[in-house]
Amino acid sequence: MKAVIFDMDGLMFDTERLVQYSWNQAGRAMGKGDSGEEIYHTLGYNKEKRREYFKNLYGDRFDFETFQILSSLYYYRYVQKYGIPVKKGLYELLDYLIKNHYQIALATSSSHQSALKLLRATGIDGYFSVMITGDQVQHSKPDPEIYQRACDELKIKPSEGIALEDSYHGLQAAHACGLGAIFVPDLVLDDEPVRDIILCKCDSLLDVITYLENITPKDYFL
Repeated sequence: MKAVIFDMDGLMFDTERLVQYSWNQAGRAMGKGDSGEEIYHTLGYNKEKRREYFKNLYGDRFDFETFQILSSLYYYRYVQKYGIPVKKGLYELLDYLIKNHYQIALATSSSHQSALKLLRATGIDGYFSVMITGDQVQHSKPDPEIYQRACDELKIKPSEGIALEDSYHGLQAAHACGLGAIFVPDLVLDDEPVRDIILCKCDSLLDVITYLENITPKDYFL
């Protein structure tokens, strides 16, 4: 049995840069300046983990809920005007996986509502047999819980699956679960910190197809 588990933001959609933009706008509106740079420290975090991060950064009195509301406002204004930016090779990879009888799952730190909205808006919700989101798990990446949940629902051993990730936290979570991990960079480009725990680094999702076409099952499945 073969399965590929996708992260979402920054991997499938070019939304991490959009989040960075919306955080900058919200931070300025709240007198905190450009908060977008904090995304580099929170990639792979779910909402609660990000709340904890910002409280530690700005103090317990920081109104994280208002920050979230403002960020969402700027985010969806951008989406309404320009649409959802889809990463290169997404549709081609999904079609390749279906054609070659892979199971496909989603393991994202975003909320279920946000994830489903993006998948439906881009017409790809039907590709995923399993969807685990950040509000369905107790522990955020780099904890492996979200990937273990995905494997359990796919009814596979972690050694039978591959995770696609764009963040260090996500790659660490996949590796800790026992999945093979492929790094597809987005905001973070350097693979040196995770080189020892990944199968490979692919410049785009199209390159994931090339990787899968040039390996045999024994290369990554036990």
